Amino acid sequence: MMIGKATQEVFDFYRQYLKEHGESPSYREVGKALGRDVRNVHYHVKRLELAGCIKRRPGYRAVEIKDEEFGSFLPTEQRSFRKDLFDYLQQINRSLLASSASPEAVEAQIEKVNELRKKYL
Repeated sequence: MMIGKATQEVFDFYRQYLKEHGESPSYREVGKALGRDVRNVHYHVKRLELAGCIKRRPGYRAVEIKDEEFGSFLPTEQRSFRKDLFDYLQQINRSLLASSASPEAVEAQIEKVNELRKKYL
C-alpha cells in the first residue's frame, strides 16, 4: 500500500521523535508539531498501520515503528536500550582511539566492542 505525503510526514515525525526521546509521541504531540487535529493524526496512524509501517499496542504512546535495519518491530523499551548501547559503544571507540594505548590493546578492545555490537544491535 502506498502512503501519501501527509501520512509520510506523520511517519517521519514518529521516527524522529523515537530517536530523540526513546518513546513514541502522543497523538496530541504529533498534531501540535505538524499543525494537525488529533483526529487527523489518528487517521494517518491507521493508514500507517494498514501499510505495515507501524504497529499499535493498547495504551498511551504505544506505537512501534518497523526497524529499518532488521525489518521487524521493536518495542519502545528495546529500541531505547539499543540506542543507549550504541551510544555507549561509540563512546568506548572514541576513548580508545584518543588514548595512547598500544595498537594491540586498541585492536583487542575494538574486537570486543564489535562483538557486543553484533550481539545486541
